[in-house]
Amino acid sequence: FAFFLSFVVWFNLAPLATTVKADLGLSVAQIRTVAICNVALTIPARVLIGMLLDKFGPRKTYSTILIFSVVPCLLFASAQDFNQLVIARLLLSISALINSKLGEIRNLIIGIIRYIKYSWENIT
Repeated sequence: FAFFLSFVVWFNLAPLATTVKADLGLSVAQIRTVAICNVALTIPARVLIGMLLDKFGPRKTYSTILIFSVVPCLLFASAQDFNQLVIARLLLSISALINSKLGEIRNLIIGIIRYIKYSWENIT
């Protein structure tokens, strides 16, 4: 569920871009800027999230990020101008890290399962 929710949060601008552009009177360049804001803070946030994962574990960290994601989602939904959209998208870039971290954990688990499977086949 966490992956699905963070995916929806991460990509909520794409289906709404034309409506947001028309309602707020934004230019194409401004919409592109808002779209790029998703990835702006991901690298510094990866370091911070990694430290939090080491200290508190994945359950507490991911739960906290999901709860934190409510605020930027509401900011994005209630934005009245370009600056508010940019701030909301920058904050949403932190919550989108759940996608990448869950993907890494999934790949790790799949790798372990394959290792066990092939090791077992070589033994028997």
